[in-house]
Amino acid sequence: MSSKVRAVVDYFSIVGGVWQETPANLGIMEPSSRAARRKGNLYVLVESPEAGSDMDVVCQKLVDIILDQYYRFSGSVTGGLLAGVSAANAYLLEENQQSPQAQRVYPGVSCVVLKEQDLFIAQVGPALVYVVHDGQAQSYPGGSPWLKPGPPRDPESTYMSPLGLRREIEPELHHRRLQSGDFIVLACSALVRLATESQVADAVTYKGAETATRNLETLASGRDLSAIVIELGGERTIVDRKVLAPPVSREAIIEKEELPVRDAQPPPLDTEWEEGLEEEYDVEDEELEDLRAGVSLEKVSAGVKQGFLKVGSAFLTTLKRVLPEPGVGVDIPSSSTAKETPRVGTRTLVVLSLLIPVLVALLVVVTRYQYEKSRQSQHGDYLVEARLRMTEALGASDREMVRAGLRESLELVNQAIQLNSEDEKALELWWKIQDQLDTINLVTRLYTHWNLAGLPGPSEGAGQGARVLVQGSDVYLLDRNTDQVFAYRLNEVGDALMPTEDPLLIKKEDQIGDIVVDDLIEMLWMPAGGARQTSNLLVLERGGSLLEHTLGAGIRVFPVANAAEWRKVRAAGAYRGNFYVLDPLSNRILKYVPGFEGYTTPPEDYISAEVQIDLGGAVDMTIDGHVYVLLGDGTVYKFLSGELKPFSQAGLDVSLKNPSAIFAAGDMDGGHIYIADTGNHRVVQFSKDGSFLRQFRAAEGSVDMDQLRGLFVDEARGRLFLINGNSLLLTNIPGIGGAP
Repeated sequence: MSSKVRAVVDYFSIVGGVWQETPANLGIMEPSSRAARRKGNLYVLVESPEAGSDMDVVCQKLVDIILDQYYRFSGSVTGGLLAGVSAANAYLLEENQQSPQAQRVYPGVSCVVLKEQDLFIAQVGPALVYVVHDGQAQSYPGGSPWLKPGPPRDPESTYMSPLGLRREIEPELHHRRLQSGDFIVLACSALVRLATESQVADAVTYKGAETATRNLETLASGRDLSAIVIELGGERTIVDRKVLAPPVSREAIIEKEELPVRDAQPPPLDTEWEEGLEEEYDVEDEELEDLRAGVSLEKVSAGVKQGFLKVGSAFLTTLKRVLPEPGVGVDIPSSSTAKETPRVGTRTLVVLSLLIPVLVALLVVVTRYQYEKSRQSQHGDYLVEARLRMTEALGASDREMVRAGLRESLELVNQAIQLNSEDEKALELWWKIQDQLDTINLVTRLYTHWNLAGLPGPSEGAGQGARVLVQGSDVYLLDRNTDQVFAYRLNEVGDALMPTEDPLLIKKEDQIGDIVVDDLIEMLWMPAGGARQTSNLLVLERGGSLLEHTLGAGIRVFPVANAAEWRKVRAAGAYRGNFYVLDPLSNRILKYVPGFEGYTTPPEDYISAEVQIDLGGAVDMTIDGHVYVLLGDGTVYKFLSGELKPFSQAGLDVSLKNPSAIFAAGDMDGGHIYIADTGNHRVVQFSKDGSFLRQFRAAEGSVDMDQLRGLFVDEARGRLFLINGNSLLLTNIPGIGGAP
């Protein structure tokens, strides 16, 4: 424990109405050596289903195994708890298998590690721990069937199986920070039927560990009950009672004969967060061996070191034998001024030349072994911590806490994979966490994309938007990188394009009528409305002309009034024959009403003069009766009759990042809004009021959505058309229209 925060510990155990002086089912270990103190203090309570001397022997054995295995384990606190509980379960399982049915026992256990102000809890079967803070008691585990009113459930039907029943166990793991003045109470599960949480809190709060223990004994009213009470921040380290497990050093622990851990493994971690998040995890028998690898490596490393020392000793002995004795092999020159020069014999040089490479090789081997040992231990710690974070996250009631915890656990697994990219268990855990994240983040994976067509030009131009427009079987593409418009036709099935000799429809510098086509800004489908009698494809070029395409009639040019006043048009839209122009530099949306010869009437400002907004960062616009403007920072402005309406994006897990396109499907009373979120490699679906519904992502590792530039959604048929880089892709949207 830290010198700043100390713990006072007391306990009691009543069996058959008799107070037990040294209860066999309790364990307290407060180590004295520096090495063991780094593991923290360990407190164990085994809840026995029956009393008797034989059961005392079993309980004491389980306590000893957990204490021994925890301090043997060289990895994290959680890993040590898992190793201890798993070893105890393996021991009792073997005992039960060799015993008659009537003599088999299935106890529960609570293990608590107090490391400075961090509390770690591991529990299986009937088990109960209270943490009391500021007069409020919180019980662990939450929702355990063993803690419900009435007799305990059949252990075969509970998710918290007791010790000795199954080879695979699923401990409940928890971690929380404590403050001075907090109390921890390990107790038999019977306490929940003897007292409420508020009564437990009243019994211990501000009372001190010894008084708190007496109060709990009073609540028991002579009935069987065991408890350990820990007060954080007391003046003494333990009350005047017999220490149940004497403090020992880590070195003394490791010198003991290793306890059997046959078929033991750390259990999988699982919990539930709302409907759809429950999942069962299978654990291989070798998993405990992975967690205990650090202990084995220490032993092997120690052996290598001993071998190295023996070789070194042999080397020194050999040197003594082969080097010349004093005065041997040394010639004294006759000249009185000459210095003494020792002469080394040939045999000495030969021995040295043989031994030095061996010693260097041994040094390299030992260094490499220590390095690999450290990496393997760190790898195991990352995975154990990841499982703990995942369990804590899935047990949270707040969606944001679940999301944050899963992300932390995924990052820990990523670090483990960096240390060992071939560990199948780490990869399996990564996918399990990713699946949970997809569930909480409402991610729908799009695993199949059909590549319909390719666009010319460099794919690096993903920053330049593109348009895809579908009318029936006709597909039109605008590539702003190359200022070209292409026309295609879908086959009868609708999953591929019909062959065509030349799909190019319009390009920059074409001579059409009296104009030479300038940069192509926008492409849209203009429905009939007002003075406009037909529905047609319109293409806007920077010179201010609209190019109208009619099948079988070619292309006509229509002028647009006051186009010279535009500063920089970013997008355009159409609704019931009206033509809308988004000019961010002018901070305006212009509305043109159709005439019989085009849009020759001067426009009106669509946005009400009372609305004060900045359109400087606008990147796209779409219209369904409402006008939606998408900004580069992810903001969406929604207007009706020029007035601003809310579009909250409520529920979105991650803010939009460099979005490139927005699309409104259906009319203003139905359908959805879709945004190509280029920076996050996804398409996000919103309701028309701005509530986040779900997001579409490519399969993990796929590049099909890594350069989104444009999109079109056919909700009636459940189809999503994407321009990704220089490819036109088609995929189905599950759950919409005809898509499965």
